[in-house]
Amino acid sequence: LRGEPSAGKTTELRRIAQQVLSSEEATHVVPVYTELQYSRTKSKMEITLWQDIASGCTNPEFEYLDEGESLDVFVESCKKMKRQPLFFVDTLDILLLQENVEHTTTAWGRFLQKATKSNVPIVWTCRPHEWKYFKPILEENVEQSIITIDLPPLNKQDLKAFSSSESDLENDESSHLEEWNDWTKELQANVPLFAHRRRLEGDKRQLPDIFLSKLFNWF
Repeated sequence: LRGEPSAGKTTELRRIAQQVLSSEEATHVVPVYTELQYSRTKSKMEITLWQDIASGCTNPEFEYLDEGESLDVFVESCKKMKRQPLFFVDTLDILLLQENVEHTTTAWGRFLQKATKSNVPIVWTCRPHEWKYFKPILEENVEQSIITIDLPPLNKQDLKAFSSSESDLENDESSHLEEWNDWTKELQANVPLFAHRRRLEGDKRQLPDIFLSKLFNWF
């Protein structure tokens, strides 16, 4: 799930998780929802990618459980329970804050390879620019199994123009207000970090059918 900063990646990931886990097909799923921005990745400790995932889990007890020891142990535990493991990983790009970028990207590639081999689906978020560092190290079978969803740019009609002071409006004899409003909306649409959005009822993105159908095939 790719998108620029503040484009709604986390919101969309949560929506996907809710939609998937509330379905009848997911009754035997064991989900792990991880927010890497809250993991121990920024600490000075030498920790593995799995420890990043486990320590960022929304269930704070997960990393201390026996099944939280490693991916292999977790998958094996799910097999014994005849359950399907499923990962949701938010903010993959934050791992690039670590000093050794090559080591980080390689570790993620190995994690995806092992998950693919173990038939474990993963849904994750990342910024487009940062994903360029991860993509080259992917094995061919892993890359072919990935479905990419690019969040669309914001709709200018759903944005609010930056406000101007009353004095500015009174002195705007050249009638540039309309141009100003259009420019501020254009800026927000292209740089979502600055966006001031309106909440519209019923405004829900539709996930591609191929994405959900492929995800449900794992269950």
